[in-house]
Amino acid sequence: MFKKLACSLFGVALIAAPVFAAAPSSLSLTADLDGDSLSDTVVLTKVPGGKKLKFAINFGNGTTKVFNVKNNFFDRMLVTDWDGDGFGDVVAVVNGTKSHRVRGWNRQGVLIANQNVGKNLMKGVSASALASLNIPDDFYGGLGKVGCQEVRNNTSREIWKNGASGHIPKSDPRSGSTSWIYLQGSSPSPFSCIQVFDRNGNLVHKLGVYARGGEYAARFYGGTGCGDGKSASSIANAARAKTGSAEVYLKVSNKTCVRIENANSRDDS
Repeated sequence: MFKKLACSLFGVALIAAPVFAAAPSSLSLTADLDGDSLSDTVVLTKVPGGKKLKFAINFGNGTTKVFNVKNNFFDRMLVTDWDGDGFGDVVAVVNGTKSHRVRGWNRQGVLIANQNVGKNLMKGVSASALASLNIPDDFYGGLGKVGCQEVRNNTSREIWKNGASGHIPKSDPRSGSTSWIYLQGSSPSPFSCIQVFDRNGNLVHKLGVYARGGEYAARFYGGTGCGDGKSASSIANAARAKTGSAEVYLKVSNKTCVRIENANSRDDS
């Protein structure tokens, strides 16, 4: 199935940018897709609105093929002979823990693959690829990749604390980590585990639900449930190391994230 192409391997046309540079609007890689010994360039571009991506194959003979695909927030892009016809195909991969999700198109832009592929098999495909690249975390706008379609600031009834309240004893696992409190009258997250991301969409923290109802609408702590127990300062440092900012985002629903300007400061706007 994965017949190795008898074509020349060209370098990936991707220039590494500084960590804090603006996210690129397009990525490209170069290989001979049609076997004419001329370099062809595959360009992946974000379509305004974030719901689609655009692939353009600029062939070495001067022709171009453009096709749009649904934005699946791919992790990798390859040029490989997926269907074994002796010509290069564009393959986009979403990494998984047990298998990878693959979508592939031939040089005419026709979908030829839409399936899960075992990790071991995918290693063989990657090794024989004519060209490949890892798509940077911030290519999709970072937060879009983790499902933050809407971003808002916290309300006056939502409190982020860079530590637990003083009445909580130091022997309590909650005391050394963060708190996310919903006051009465707010609409708490339905999740039992709230994930926290930096502005590039990197996971930096988790808080678990402690209680719902009573004096508060809901309380989440970094030291309960799924919480990882990280201190606010370590979360801020992790975010700053990746993005240059201590800003973090709590994913409170399938579409919504709440922005906290500084993970190591109390925020009760």
